[in-house]
Amino acid sequence: MQLKLNKMKKTAIVILVLGIGFFMTNCDDYLEVVPQDAYTDATLFQTEDDLILFLNTVYNQALGFSLTDNWPNRGVDLYTLWTDDGYGARECCSGSNLSDFEFGAAKVPNQYNNPYERIRQVNEFLRYAPQAENSFADPGVYRRYIGEARFFRAYQYHKLSAFFGAVPLVLEPFTDQLSPRNTRLSVFEWVDAELADIANDLPESPEQRGRISKWAAMALRARHLLYAIDWHPDTASLYTRAEPILQDIYANSGHSLEPGADGFARLFTKAGEMTSEALWTKYYSQTTLGGSNSQTGLSHGKPFHSLPPGSAGNSGNRNSNSTFNATSRMVEAFQSSNGLDIRDPANTLYDINNPWANRDPRLDVTIIHSGDELPRRNASGIADTYVVNPHPLEGEVTLDNVSTRNNQVRTGYWFKKYSTDFNWLELNNSKFADSPYHFIRFSEVILMYAEAVLGNANDVGTAMNLVNEVRDRVGMPAVTATGPGDALDRILYERRIEFAGEGDHRYYDIRRHRLGEDLFIGTLPGGGDKGIVYGIPVGTTADNPEENFPQGTLDDASKVPVGTKEFNEFFYAPIIPDQAFERNPLLFDDPVDFGPWVSFFDQE
Repeated sequence: MQLKLNKMKKTAIVILVLGIGFFMTNCDDYLEVVPQDAYTDATLFQTEDDLILFLNTVYNQALGFSLTDNWPNRGVDLYTLWTDDGYGARECCSGSNLSDFEFGAAKVPNQYNNPYERIRQVNEFLRYAPQAENSFADPGVYRRYIGEARFFRAYQYHKLSAFFGAVPLVLEPFTDQLSPRNTRLSVFEWVDAELADIANDLPESPEQRGRISKWAAMALRARHLLYAIDWHPDTASLYTRAEPILQDIYANSGHSLEPGADGFARLFTKAGEMTSEALWTKYYSQTTLGGSNSQTGLSHGKPFHSLPPGSAGNSGNRNSNSTFNATSRMVEAFQSSNGLDIRDPANTLYDINNPWANRDPRLDVTIIHSGDELPRRNASGIADTYVVNPHPLEGEVTLDNVSTRNNQVRTGYWFKKYSTDFNWLELNNSKFADSPYHFIRFSEVILMYAEAVLGNANDVGTAMNLVNEVRDRVGMPAVTATGPGDALDRILYERRIEFAGEGDHRYYDIRRHRLGEDLFIGTLPGGGDKGIVYGIPVGTTADNPEENFPQGTLDDASKVPVGTKEFNEFFYAPIIPDQAFERNPLLFDDPVDFGPWVSFFDQE
């Protein structure tokens, strides 16, 4: 009994050390029953069980989706709103919209503070974990635990370096001593070397689902290399380093694409947990996953932020509902099933009166649109079917009032991925889901491999074969390219469609290839200002059955202008939040960065 109590106390201490109050129902209870001086950092890590308890919490705190209904800006899908694909139906940060390109102190503190909180935890773990090494019957398991912790620290520094550039590289438990910024290049190269080294201590096929594998570390390393091509002084070396890594994963990892459009759709449901396509997945569960080495059960608020108001999880009219809207530019980017752009005059399949028919199957998996049927939920369970109607339900419809009649409508398109499984409805939870989030999918490996082959050897043929492998999975026709520049455009297009609404892929594609000026400044193909965010065309409503414009019209003058994205130089180089400078004045000592950016493919 005493042993059990000691284990419970140690568990509570670990939770307190990590500062994760959302795992506890009453923090005061723990503070009352746990003696303040019973354990210290130096005595906390004594056994294998101590290490796995701490490490599982590190796993749980990897930032996938927001864990609550109040903070959509804490999830990885926030990055979609900083692209041409998404718009935020919510204000934050002293009146600015979540999707504005105002990367000030109020907008991005989580992108800076959260990684350092996680880094602090791992530094504590790595400092004291050796105390428990002799308790492991298998030394390889100990090395794996250390490798997993180092992976998460490297991932956080990857995020910091990619987003902010030069940041402090702190590898010891935090003290009162302040740290200056290291150069961006030194942090970047540290992450690259760290991921290369720890891959040797990680298994190819972990025994427990969700644990980090050798292949996940290698894939993150390749992503890290390719995310630096806009600023690194030797861009060619990045492609040279990335190509053999990706070739190894592609040929030897055993991972593969889920077959068919149905397989693609399953990835974003509870059934997508057990998939050969996932190299790194964060699992969510309404209950504990089970087993001594399992991660604690957590659910996420993705449906609450993504589903239309009136559907399951969004029966109210709070501003936090339907935060993540897709833009008309996102919807129109999906080709017809014949592989032609919907604006192509030769495309006979596109029908403005039925724009959802004969399209790339990934459109229906990605976007919720007018006419879709979803469950409706009330206090006692699923009430009936909710048919999506993004237009106002009463009064005359005009371009001036359609976007303001209901603050939750905004663009009239919503992201469907990870939100429409509805497995969570059966668990009597009105908001929070348990579908997994895939940090790295095999399709990303394939498309990174295509880009690396192109950048390293100008091998257009191999690059297009890899792109067509991803397209063929959902039945889309093969494409060809006229040269390296055209091939790159096709790779970036495929990445946009394949990963739409999933994370930071599109955001960093725009940054690393410097597409911002072209995407947000100038005139759209169908007319209109590129800086304006357009939503649905004004059309049929309950009180106005006469259709003003067809659902699929491509004329921007008939669409709802819901907001603007004013491009500025901070899109490529967000500033570290003001609060960080206040806490650490040494951050003002700005390391020398590199000169003007030149596209690698402009040099062909």
